[in-house]
Amino acid sequence: MKHLVIAAVAAAALLAAPVAGLADVAAGSGYQLAQVRMPQPAPQPDPDMRMPAPGPGAGVKGCWSARQMLYGQYRLSFCLNRGSDGGYQVDGNKLSCSGDIDWSRSGNQVDIRMNRGRCNRNTDWSRDRISCTIDLYGDATGQPAYVPAQVRMPVPNGGGNAPDITRLSCVYQPSTGPYGPVRFVAKRDN
Repeated sequence: MKHLVIAAVAAAALLAAPVAGLADVAAGSGYQLAQVRMPQPAPQPDPDMRMPAPGPGAGVKGCWSARQMLYGQYRLSFCLNRGSDGGYQVDGNKLSCSGDIDWSRSGNQVDIRMNRGRCNRNTDWSRDRISCTIDLYGDATGQPAYVPAQVRMPVPNGGGNAPDITRLSCVYQPSTGPYGPVRFVAKRDN
């Protein structure tokens, strides 16, 4: 029983100590109470925050070459320049043709319109079209690109530059002639 009384007195003394300290502060005795500040949680990113999108040509500007021969006999290369202009070169079957292109980008789609090109042997190249998809994860030649779902997330400062793209999955669509559309993969030259 003696131990219980001593424990009760000690507990009462501990409980009374902060009250005595408050009395000292109120009386101006120079004692100060420590103030504990709880850390504030970091702000969570807004799930509806949108990432800055690259400009219409960011990442695809530059020169490209088809890795397959078109129709088994023609090598195609093209350059996407600033704005919406560029040029192309087709060589093969004793022909060498070059011309201008107009192009545009919408999301992961690049649409190219070839203007009539001048060739040797007194002939012209037709006004064909090329539709390309930016191929980040293509597995096989001519297969459609696998593009994962886009997750919205904040980008740190300086993250506005899109990485260069190195592969396009394309469909060449002739405007005339006996040939039909053909799939090819274009790889960046520079």
